[in-house]
Amino acid sequence: MHKNDNSTFRNLVLEHVNCDIFAVCETFLRDDNQLNVPGYKWIGHNRKNVHSNARRGSGGVGAFIRLNLYDSFYVEIQDRSVEGILWICFKGKHSDFNFSVAVCYLPPTDSSRPSDQERFLNDLLQQVYSNQTKGYTIICGDFNARCGSNTDYIEGVDDIKPRTTIDTTENYNGDLFCEFLSDTNFAMLNGRIGINDFTYISPRGRSVVDYICVPYEQLESVLDFKIMRMSDIINTLNYNPESIPDHSLLSCDIKYLVNVDEISNHYANEVKIKRNARKIPDDFLISDEVRHKVLDTIEKIEHSVYLDQNVQNAYDEFHKLIMNEMETKLPLLQQKNINKRSKSFYKPYWNQTLQTQWNLSCEFEKKWLKFKGPPHKKKLLKENYCTERNIFDKINRKFKRKYQIQKENELHEKLKSTNKREFWKSIGKLGIANERKIQIPWEVVDSDGNINTGEKLC
Repeated sequence: MHKNDNSTFRNLVLEHVNCDIFAVCETFLRDDNQLNVPGYKWIGHNRKNVHSNARRGSGGVGAFIRLNLYDSFYVEIQDRSVEGILWICFKGKHSDFNFSVAVCYLPPTDSSRPSDQERFLNDLLQQVYSNQTKGYTIICGDFNARCGSNTDYIEGVDDIKPRTTIDTTENYNGDLFCEFLSDTNFAMLNGRIGINDFTYISPRGRSVVDYICVPYEQLESVLDFKIMRMSDIINTLNYNPESIPDHSLLSCDIKYLVNVDEISNHYANEVKIKRNARKIPDDFLISDEVRHKVLDTIEKIEHSVYLDQNVQNAYDEFHKLIMNEMETKLPLLQQKNINKRSKSFYKPYWNQTLQTQWNLSCEFEKKWLKFKGPPHKKKLLKENYCTERNIFDKINRKFKRKYQIQKENELHEKLKSTNKREFWKSIGKLGIANERKIQIPWEVVDSDGNINTGEKLC
């Protein structure tokens, strides 16, 4: 598994967003490296042709799939023959609902990487035509396409709601992307559903380059669409990452109809009920009415082990006895509603100076993004934001270096002392050993070569 300085921030964002599928563009992974987040399975498509002297990978796309989704769908890679495009197929286990998700990354025209935008979108066009009969389709990603006032439909022919535009600039990728959407009868959700906003915000500027798109006829299935700025997410999480992403987070909720009768029996027994094991009565498993059940269960276990040689049946009989007694004797456990966000995730060197400057930077960012007046005033607001943001980055690096030097000096002092135990305790608190822990994946490969990720792996 691949781990970087922002792995904690990534975990917190996924927990905050609480989505079933989380697509990622520009993963910067090399070879067969993967990302790891508890509760999710990573499916990636890394860029193969990376310079041997490069310190990290470039490009790459992938998606985090919630493990619970594997209970309802068969999840498989549908197509990753084209660099920068990953198709993932979801086939319903208990319903006829199937859908596919395409995660895409198209480099900008001025990128140092050689790229052919027309060929990229033409390959994506062919893949859309190949997969259009396989159910619901979603295309999302970073296309570096500034569409401006271009339309993604044929005016006078397609009956579709026009989108609102906040980024009036157009570029070559945007022209090709709108033409692609018009040819495939896909519509972008940006500017049509929910509140529109910029998807790229940095001191260099603001723009709309990330999109989620669905076919025209499936627009009614989209319940909500929103764009979340990274500065707002950071303030909500109370966490200051090593580096602040400049792309916003796009989210959409989609409804689908299934036959409730087909899945009700499957999920009927999956409701988790917890019993209070601290309140075990004195007559647990020894009362007169249970004594006969215990002797009968022992006889069944002996029969299963010695005669049938079936350990599973023996365990099932024992499990059934214990569960019946727990349901009768043990009270339900009252679970408290614990706020998981009560803990602060700020860096240890975080102080009031950084907090004040960060709030000031966020305030100037909002003023710049919401201003709709004369261009010269908007330019001034952008300069003010860039100034405050650069000040924050500068003092953040300053306090971080100061904190690291302080901890380094403390380690040197403890190393020189006679009590070496305190030194090794301090080393352990750094979390270095955690990177060596091997996480066992909750999956097995069956006899057919398929990967089974369900909890019942028997």
